[in-house]
Amino acid sequence: MGPSEQEPTWTGTQNENVDEPQGTQDASTDWEAKYREAVAQSRKWEDRAKASFADSEELKKLKEAQMSDAEKTAQAYCRARAGERRIQGRPTARAMACAGCEED
Repeated sequence: MGPSEQEPTWTGTQNENVDEPQGTQDASTDWEAKYREAVAQSRKWEDRAKASFADSEELKKLKEAQMSDAEKTAQAYCRARAGERRIQGRPTARAMACAGCEED
């Protein structure tokens, strides 16, 4: 071996105990508590989503109650047409729907 092909020398600065984990994780991390906290957050957002859905359904019913019979009939007609287009495989884009109707 020439001078430029020297073998690396061991400096002894690396951790020589190979049995210990190498990560920066603290042994005192309570993973079960973290899991419970994540589940609690998930439940909180699930409850909020359910409440939001219930509110939207209530608003939908209120709007429907305020509609005239002609508006209800027009909306039912538009929904029926949209259903026919879905069955026939034709596009159901909002632009193709009747004016002023909502597609679900």
